[in-house]
Amino acid sequence: MIEKMIEKVVMKVLLQGDCDTQPAQNNNNTVRHLFEVGKKYYCETYTKYYTFIFVGYAEGGFAQVESQAWIADTGRYHEAFSDDFNSNSFREVEYVNLKGEKFLKIDAMVNIMEIPIIITSSK
Repeated sequence: MIEKMIEKVVMKVLLQGDCDTQPAQNNNNTVRHLFEVGKKYYCETYTKYYTFIFVGYAEGGFAQVESQAWIADTGRYHEAFSDDFNSNSFREVEYVNLKGEKFLKIDAMVNIMEIPIIITSSK
């Protein structure tokens, strides 16, 4: 029991100052949200690429997601993200077929784009 309490305190301390879940403000002092619920996104983290539908913000600087897929191979970048973005845009896609909630660390995302469709399989 004490170990769980210590672990919880340590995690809270480690996560302090993590990615803000509050909306950012731009130069015009207008509020800007990073994600919109229900929209589809492509993101690159430090080591992997994903597509997902954003569900909401979670504690600790995480984004809760659904319909998540790992993009193993985008192919030629300019071809994958052309105006005719479709289910054949990426060379290799693996759907994340796990039950339960899924989360991605917002601070680990280095590139984020809204996309028109979710891709769950490759060509």
